[in-house]
Amino acid sequence: MKLATALLLMAFMPALGMAQDNANKTPAPAQTTQSGNAAPAPAPQHQPQAKSKEEFDAYNQAAAKTDPTQLEAAADDFAQKFPNSELKELLYVRAMNLYQQQNNSAKVISSGRKAIALNPTNPVPLVAVASALVMDTHENDLDRDSRYAEASKDAQAGLDNVETGLLMPPGVSPAAVTAA
Repeated sequence: MKLATALLLMAFMPALGMAQDNANKTPAPAQTTQSGNAAPAPAPQHQPQAKSKEEFDAYNQAAAKTDPTQLEAAADDFAQKFPNSELKELLYVRAMNLYQQQNNSAKVISSGRKAIALNPTNPVPLVAVASALVMDTHENDLDRDSRYAEASKDAQAGLDNVETGLLMPPGVSPAAVTAA
């Protein structure tokens, strides 16, 4: 079970990276159906937006932090100051990614869970949390089965939502969203 989940996650992670890389490229031409008609382009995903200049400035200030601990604290402060903001999730995902670069799986799990609580369809934190749970769980852990169950549920949700749940930061063009 652990090996199968880990292999699934390892196979899926490059796809997310390619989706992020493709966000900066021009969109591919529309695919054609068997009848020769162009298939309709998927509707662009709603991009999170700030509701005020103050919110946008606070988001940019928090997002500029490069230390994951400081970024997570700034994200918590931002979430308290702007409880209805659509940008909270992006800050937690950024902190999660910074923790991931440091191989701090416990913090990947905690910050990723915060992002999942805000948006349970975003495949990036779903897959990252699932991967960290699998890698951080040992055979003699008392909560092993529940951690594997959560990892399996998150990985499946990530796969189910890869086409529709990917969020882009503010300022990304609609063409880039469609390409991703």
